[in-house]
Amino acid sequence: MKAVKRKIKNSLAAEVSEKLIRSQNETNDSQRRMVQVAERKVTLLEEQVALLERRALAAERKATAEEQLVLLKEKKLHQQCRNEIYALRMNNLKLL
Repeated sequence: MKAVKRKIKNSLAAEVSEKLIRSQNETNDSQRRMVQVAERKVTLLEEQVALLERRALAAERKATAEEQLVLLKEKKLHQQCRNEIYALRMNNLKLL
């Protein structure tokens, strides 16, 4: 009778131990998966930040190029005005 009780206790202890180990393994697997998901999220966020930085740099370069274009157009207009003024002066001198 004692031997039967001992076998039952040992069997139950082994079953509980096995379930506990399985539960710990599942917890470890779950935690590992959560870490992997978190790492993927961090990687995605880093990629998004890099993309936003590239877009900001591109926008800055575009704005600089547009400013330079405006300055060139102003310079060209200024030169055209100077040329026209010079031409008018030359015509006035011819008329005198």
